[in-house]
Amino acid sequence: MAKKKSSTKKKTTKQTTTSSPKDQQQKQQDLNFESTATTKTHTTPPTKTLIYLLPEQITLAQNLAQSANLKYLAAAAPTTGSTANVADTLKTERCLDFRHQMLALNPELILILTLDEIGAEELAILKHHPTTNSAVVSLEPLPATIADCAKPNSPPREELDSSDTITSPPPPVFSAPRLRHSKMMSVFAEIRESFGTVRSVNIAFRAQRKHGSLYARLTDAVDTMEYLCGPAEQVDAAMSGPLGESPENLRALHGHLTINARFAENCCACIHVSDLGGTWARGVTILGDNGCVRLTDQVFGWWDQDGKQVDSSSLPDSPANTPPESLITDEINRTLEQRNGSPSPELPNASATSSVATTNTLIPPPNPTRTVAICEAIRLSLRTGQSESPRKILELFELSH
Repeated sequence: MAKKKSSTKKKTTKQTTTSSPKDQQQKQQDLNFESTATTKTHTTPPTKTLIYLLPEQITLAQNLAQSANLKYLAAAAPTTGSTANVADTLKTERCLDFRHQMLALNPELILILTLDEIGAEELAILKHHPTTNSAVVSLEPLPATIADCAKPNSPPREELDSSDTITSPPPPVFSAPRLRHSKMMSVFAEIRESFGTVRSVNIAFRAQRKHGSLYARLTDAVDTMEYLCGPAEQVDAAMSGPLGESPENLRALHGHLTINARFAENCCACIHVSDLGGTWARGVTILGDNGCVRLTDQVFGWWDQDGKQVDSSSLPDSPANTPPESLITDEINRTLEQRNGSPSPELPNASATSSVATTNTLIPPPNPTRTVAICEAIRLSLRTGQSESPRKILELFELSH
């Protein structure tokens, strides 16, 4: 018999936590807010933003300007012609020297939708940005090799006036949006102790290329796997699609990619990612001694081994697939809140007990070096046709530094 949906789309059939009714009400209010955050009328001044994008990402940029309340000070693209195209369409200034403008404009936010043709100096500023207090959000992972994880020398500061005051900006967010930061992953974090040991995980992410490269999807999936399962001992990968052979670097990955991973602690995982998936979708199935958890960007469900539903949550009135603009907006709001050092006006009730703070407390930050080591092992597996060890890549990296 079909289950009757409640007005709040929250159903619990067995008590698994000690949350008070007030805490449960707060959690649902946070979920309610996220479902409407990108459609409400903004009451605060727009965030001054410098954006770098491809022409095919113009619509994405326009949607983000509305949902995240952004004002583009200037726009840049990989070529002079495409810069004119994107800037004129977005009705903003043309940015022909991206490195100079990052320092001269000192925007509140630097939004990177692609890393195509961005040079090493620009990447150094984006990665460590000691010369600016801009927040940085990028759809693309910045480390492209394990060597990139070593901290380089700070970029030059000669462009700064002696009177400039530089405060410490928040850590840059790369490969946005991260499932690690999602509402439904924070729901799982709350019940993880009750759920018990994770034994098997299936991760499937797909998107169009305008929403990020295959390497971006892979980074998000590997980061999710690491959080759920711990360090991978061996990975075995296969890829199909437009490429005739395995690429020389991670950024060149393109098509459909599958990975099987083994772990030391009686655990296994598989990943399926694609940048030719047509629609945006992220889903994770988690199996353990206490049943099965299924989560997406919109819903969370936990069933015990007898098939009885233990817990469930969902974003009210959410579409079948949450648009990536909404998820990227969440990352932007979170990063700006860290930059401002106080709860964002766009995130009401953002306090020590809010969903944003809960996510930061219960879910540890990502480990970029270990994530890139797994991605490099996956790329190596594509070339050798054999399983490869991320640990060996990490050991070689540590010996060279």
